[in-house]
Amino acid sequence: MIATAVLMLLGALVALPGAAALPAGGAAVAGNGNGQATCPADGEWSKIDDLTGTEYLAEASEGHLIAEVCVKSARTVERLLVDPPAKTFLIVSPSDNGKGSVQDISHVSIREVADDGGWPYPAPTCEAGLTVTYPDGVSGNDVNVRVRNLDTDEVETFNFHHDAGRWTGVESFDPTTLDQWPGWTRYAYEWVQVDGTNYHWEGLVECKEPTPEPSVEPSTEPSEEPSVEPSVEPSVEPSEEPSVEPSTEPSEEPSVEPSEEPSVEPSAEPSQEPSVEPSQEPSEEPSAEPSTEPSEEPTSAPVEPSLAGSVAVGECVANAPWISFDVVLTDPDGLSPERAVTLVLTDGTHTETLQLGMLGEDGTLSGRTLWPGAAVADDGETPTAWPGWAQLEDGTWVPTNGNDAWTRGDIEATLVVNPEISVDLVYPPATPSCAAAPPQTEPTPEPSVEPSEDASEAPEEPTVEPTPVSAGEVESGADELPQTGAQVTLIAIGALVLIAAGGAIVWLRRRA
Repeated sequence: MIATAVLMLLGALVALPGAAALPAGGAAVAGNGNGQATCPADGEWSKIDDLTGTEYLAEASEGHLIAEVCVKSARTVERLLVDPPAKTFLIVSPSDNGKGSVQDISHVSIREVADDGGWPYPAPTCEAGLTVTYPDGVSGNDVNVRVRNLDTDEVETFNFHHDAGRWTGVESFDPTTLDQWPGWTRYAYEWVQVDGTNYHWEGLVECKEPTPEPSVEPSTEPSEEPSVEPSVEPSVEPSEEPSVEPSTEPSEEPSVEPSEEPSVEPSAEPSQEPSVEPSQEPSEEPSAEPSTEPSEEPTSAPVEPSLAGSVAVGECVANAPWISFDVVLTDPDGLSPERAVTLVLTDGTHTETLQLGMLGEDGTLSGRTLWPGAAVADDGETPTAWPGWAQLEDGTWVPTNGNDAWTRGDIEATLVVNPEISVDLVYPPATPSCAAAPPQTEPTPEPSVEPSEDASEAPEEPTVEPTPVSAGEVESGADELPQTGAQVTLIAIGALVLIAAGGAIVWLRRRA
């Protein structure tokens, strides 16, 4: 009786959060009339009040998935997007009392979407970015588009969020129109996530192929200057004076003209041009530039240390999320005394600092570390925990807002030594060969259906054959009795018949 009562109570709790998908329309955090913020309870939201404990396992109603949750603990209200939407979601209290004790949850709100297996949308295009057509009755307020720089291999995830409501119908999301677009000219779309569907687009759409412009400029400028100027000056002056004067005047006045003009004109023009131009240019340039630059370099400021070229990348290895890093400190003047390397992650609300190790003598450090919230077995490879996931007592894995779930969203990452550098870091996406998430128990409902059908059909066969067995069949169908397992019953009936017959004979003889 106690077990039955417990099961009935659990069933009531599971049914409590159920809510049908409602028409589009976002709901902001509300108030309770006492100046405190509360979770929404209108539109697409269903609110569950009067809760206790630091965790609450939310379950979607039949035919729906949980797309967003809101939780209030003490004075803290936190809204979380469930990506992808899930059937169950473990909500964890987001606040503590400042002394290490987690505060109880007072209420939660749940927003559901229809479980249609995920509706698809077309791939992005270079001309218009991403175009999404929301189905009837479905809305969204969050879109993420991942883009890779084809020249530097940098990766950026651009977020679109509707702060004032939700998108419906046809909407376009073009990262190149955002203020934070880095101005890339050669890039590729790699991955897209749209709120309200389990479908995620993955592929490679390359944009802005290289143009042949650099091949034009070098071919024109060098060809004009050397071909025009050197060919004009030497060909004009020497060709006119020697060819005209010696050919005409020596025939009339041979004694006077040839002696004067050739001695004056050829000696004047050739002596001026070579003596002036070469003497000025070489004398000024070498004397000015070499004398100033060497004198300034010893007095220039020291070169500041830099982490240029350092990277940190999310990688999936054997279904476990890792962060691979390669840190390079350039410090020619020895200005940085620090050797410890840390990686700081933040989403603006939470912060996580990972200790990566110490720089070597050459100023470099390479390796990998587990993603926050992840864990592996003693073999160093088999995953045993994932950020944003929790394991229930029955071994089932469910998504949660706890266990560093925020690190899987839009975060900023910084490698810190002294100096520091920002790096592009995103949670490794799932691929056919590596999930970076716990194994899903999808086959669970199937065994519960098929065996139940077999089990229900199997008893029918034995129960059909014994039912037609009657006293008449006992006399004529003795061969079939062993199939029913009723041999003992047949012997007992036979014995009773014999006893009754014997008693009847004795009674008749006494009367005679």
